[in-house]
Amino acid sequence: LKDGGKLSLCHRPERLAEVLAVLRAHRLEPK
Repeated sequence: LKDGGKLSLCHRPERLAEVLAVLRAHRLEPK
């Protein structure tokens, strides 16, 4: 997951929280 920004945009809003949790796990939180 190199581009977390595009990843989150590809997911539905309901999964946004889940996507953010994954990003936090990989220390790739959006700035």
